[in-house]
Amino acid sequence: MVSLRQVEKFHRKKQLIKNIIERTLKDKEIVYGERAIEVRVPDYLQRNTKDIDVYANKPLKEAKEAEKELDKEFGGNYFYTVPAKHKGTFKVKSRINEYGYADFTKMPKKRPKSENIWGVNYQTLSEIKKGRIENIKNKQKKFRRGKDKDALNRIKIYERQRRFFKW
Repeated sequence: MVSLRQVEKFHRKKQLIKNIIERTLKDKEIVYGERAIEVRVPDYLQRNTKDIDVYANKPLKEAKEAEKELDKEFGGNYFYTVPAKHKGTFKVKSRINEYGYADFTKMPKKRPKSENIWGVNYQTLSEIKKGRIENIKNKQKKFRRGKDKDALNRIKIYERQRRFFKW
């Protein structure tokens, strides 16, 4: 049972979750998905996602490490780790609102290209674009089509602006 005091404390500190998780990441782990887009694009092109997706060699171990660090920072047992729907992925969720704040997924055999931004490895935009185009073409991923098209368009806008304003 969660107390009202814990709920209040959680909501006062929840904006720190992303930074706490990123602080636990190792050199070989790669942030991918929407966070890898957000770190580059201006605010108005961000989708503002709550979770952070991470490729890791040992996803369960890394998810547990992030959970432990979050609990330490929040001063109690606020988070837990569970297997996700997809094999090889583990979610770090909040006991307060049941949201998933991090997904740690087994690193693909072909390691995605990444670049270090502020001490964290993020998947490159070219890799993200390639993956989104593959998803759009894949009939089985039709449910993602709108999300993937939107991401591609936001990346294109960002890249066009970067070329235009390059000094």
